[in-house]
Amino acid sequence: MILKIKHNGVEIEFNATDLQQVAQKVSEIAKPVTLKSTVAKPVRGRGRPKGSKSKPAVKIVQPIELAA
Repeated sequence: MILKIKHNGVEIEFNATDLQQVAQKVSEIAKPVTLKSTVAKPVRGRGRPKGSKSKPAVKIVQPIELAA
């Protein structure tokens, strides 16, 4: 049996004789994808406060230029 699996736009072909081999390979493929998705979410959230912190710094500089 030659199985073709599409996952996240990636095609994977492999010979499978037992369903256990299929389950093992699918679990190996699925585990890193779930880790990437969970790791990527907090990184996106951390990037937003950094942007908001830099904005007030610009607002503080502008009144000084206007006052001078």
